Amino acid sequence: MQNRPKTLTVVIGTSTEIGKTYVSSSLAKELRDCGIKVSARKLAQSFSPFESSLKDSEVLAQGTGEKPDEVCLKHRNYEVALAPPLAASFLGKDPFTVHDLVEECTFPPSAMYGIIETAGGVRSPQAMDGDCCSLILEFRPDTILLVANAELGVISATLTSIDSLKICGINTDHLIVYINRYDRENLVHLVSKEYLEDVSKLNIAVSIKELAHKVLT
Repeated sequence: MQNRPKTLTVVIGTSTEIGKTYVSSSLAKELRDCGIKVSARKLAQSFSPFESSLKDSEVLAQGTGEKPDEVCLKHRNYEVALAPPLAASFLGKDPFTVHDLVEECTFPPSAMYGIIETAGGVRSPQAMDGDCCSLILEFRPDTILLVANAELGVISATLTSIDSLKICGINTDHLIVYINRYDRENLVHLVSKEYLEDVSKLNIAVSIKELAHKVLT
């Protein structure tokens, strides 16, 4: 990695389609509004060429003000809906390693805060030889941001993801759990948050402003 920002956050999810990109982009915009220069990186992304929605790199670029090709390098775009290393294999493209992704990751010298968004869930393959845990161990971020869905099952999904991190030897002392799509009027959301916060003693955020404050303190 080149030009590591003063503060670096790796964003992971309890599963795929959990809202990591939305949260990452919204966090970047909130920090920028506070006068902080933010840069985001999507090390590799895969997607269906038939979908009309924006690519993750495009959504992240909206939050940081960067160009999509700066967020995710062109050769790390894979047009099939599989985990990136599996997509590369399916498309007949060269395999890549965790070391390759780390070496390619470059932030602008002006970046004060860096966001690295992973693909899929905690144990989803990110390269031919590693998953999200492997990337965290390589990047040694200041903060790990775990994005979870507020619906029923959030407790198990969150705790299982954290157990996976610990099994891989990752220190979770600086982990923040963001409960996405949280509704204070929803009993399941409310009780699940209280359990994770009070019983499991996790650092929980349920709004982007709250999250921005937590990652800066």
